Order: sequence, then structure tokens, then C-alpha cells
Amino acid sequence: MKSGMIRGKLLAGLLALAILAAIGLVLFQSEVPPSGVREKGTVTVRNATDRTLTYTVKPTLSLRVPEEQSLLPGGVARYTSRTGLTLAYVRSGVQQKESLRPGTPYTFRYDEYHALHLYLGSHMLEDAPDLAPFVATPMDVATRMFELVKLTKDDIVYDLGCGDGRLIIVAAVAHGARGVGVDIDPLRIQEAKRQAKKAGVEALTEFRVEDAMTTDLREATVVALYLLPESNELLRPKLERELRPGARVVCHDYPVPGWDATRTNAETLWDAAGNKHLVFVYER
Repeated sequence: MKSGMIRGKLLAGLLALAILAAIGLVLFQSEVPPSGVREKGTVTVRNATDRTLTYTVKPTLSLRVPEEQSLLPGGVARYTSRTGLTLAYVRSGVQQKESLRPGTPYTFRYDEYHALHLYLGSHMLEDAPDLAPFVATPMDVATRMFELVKLTKDDIVYDLGCGDGRLIIVAAVAHGARGVGVDIDPLRIQEAKRQAKKAGVEALTEFRVEDAMTTDLREATVVALYLLPESNELLRPKLERELRPGARVVCHDYPVPGWDATRTNAETLWDAAGNKHLVFVYER
């Protein structure tokens, strides 16, 4: 009697696992999405690095073996899932596992130490208000950016997606320039204000919780960008429309698509940790 009950429970358990595995097989798929399209229950993974990336992914509730994926620079993979996914990749020689939530965009990008990270958020998707995940610009790179634009105390700097405010603070401390930093994350703006106060440049700096796409840039003489390539492209018409003649745009790592012909300066440099960075300078 007992052995029969045990066998029955085992069979029921095996049937449940089989059903979960079957569900995983149905839910799991990848493809390149149409631009700007998001469906309920999809997970998107964007490659914002300069190299092809490999990783494995599988439905969280599935027993199937993780499937290896390859994603070209600038590419986007799309996965349909109602239960979530488990993604594994290698960062600095160590395997990392991430749990991906249904209906959420993610982006592979380097951090300030040039280590690979998978960040929340990827612009051009309907549910992603951010132009880029927060990655701080190393201080020595920030310093060089303003040297390349020949910043003076007469300039007004706007940093779109200012994060902790370091670019605006460097501009004020090192050059006496007035600056405005905008970010959609209130916590970053609070941090930026604290850092400006600590540096003694509150009078020269202003930080706003604001969407960079709606910020009025007409008074800016310098605009700093450390965003995704598609974000720079999205901002380009606004920059062309609002910036006065002679204004400069300085970009960390990613150029403004379509502006190559107007580039006035570009430089490759290495930070204190030996990581490579690109700086692009344009003049309107």
C-alpha cells in the first residue's frame, strides 16, 4: 500500500517536472527585434560593447541545458518568457549568473574599469526611460575631456545623464565653468548635489531630475555625453536644433552617428587602471 503511494507521488513529481520542461521549450526563443518594438513577456539583451559576446541562457523553470548564444556589437537578442530566464556570462575570467525578469530590457556594457557587466535598461524600448545605465567616467578621463574642448570659465556645461555629477564638478573645480547636470534618477541627483557641496562649487553647479530629451540646451556652450550609441543618435536632432554656433559636444567612448564629417578632434587614451577610452569632440 505504502509502496504504491510512494510510486504514485514519484510519478506525479516526474510529470510535473516534464510539464515545466515542456513549458520552457515553448517559451524560449530568440530573434532580432524590430526597432522600438516590445511585447509583453519579452526580455531583450543588447550588446553595447565593441566585440562579439557569448553567453548561455535558459528558462529559469526549465530542466533543459543552457543554450549558448552569440551577439554581435550593436546587436539585440529577444527572448519570450513568462517565467524569467537565467543568463550566464564571463566577467574578468569569472562566470556570472543573472536572473532576467520578463518584460525587462538589459544591456551588456563595460563599466568604468572596462569590465563587462549586464545592466538594466536599454533605450529605444517602450518601457525603458533611460538613455544608458549609470557608468561613471574615470576622473582622469573627465579631466582630459574638458582639456580637449578647451573649457574656460566663460563656458556653460550641460551633462546629459550626469550620474553622480562628477563631470559638472570637474568643470567647476578645474576651470571655474558653470554647469548643469540632468539625470532621471533622483538618487543620482541627490548624490551629485552632495558631492558639489563637498567640493565647494554649489554656486557654479545645478543638478536637476529631468529627462535629457526635454532639457533646454540653448544656453549650453559645451554638452557632455556618455550614453549608448543609439542614444547619441536619438539626441542628434535636438543638439542640431538647439545648440548655438560654436558650441562643442564632447562624447566619452561613443561618437554621434552622422557627425563624423564635423569631428574636430578625437583621442584614444588610457585611464589610471590601464583601460582604453575614446573621446570625440565636435564643434557646431
